[in-house]
Amino acid sequence: MAFFALRTMLIVPSLASRIPASSRQMFALVVALAVAAIWEVAEFAADRVLGTSMQHDGRETVRDFAYGAAGALLVIVVALVVASCVPRKV
Repeated sequence: MAFFALRTMLIVPSLASRIPASSRQMFALVVALAVAAIWEVAEFAADRVLGTSMQHDGRETVRDFAYGAAGALLVIVVALVVASCVPRKV
């Protein structure tokens, strides 16, 4: 999700102009964590309504958030490294 958030800002100039360059990485992280939260709510709802067993315990939920945050941070770091290697247009 972080990748798609960063990529969308490159494709849609009107969105990129609304978010300061210094905040774009934080925006991508927040989007990724928001999607993870929505997913966890969906798992909880499915367990209650459909009787599934997608959520085992609280530790599994925390682990999912940690993996989501780690993945988002990895994408952000890679994007920053790639951006620093590309020459800027003057």
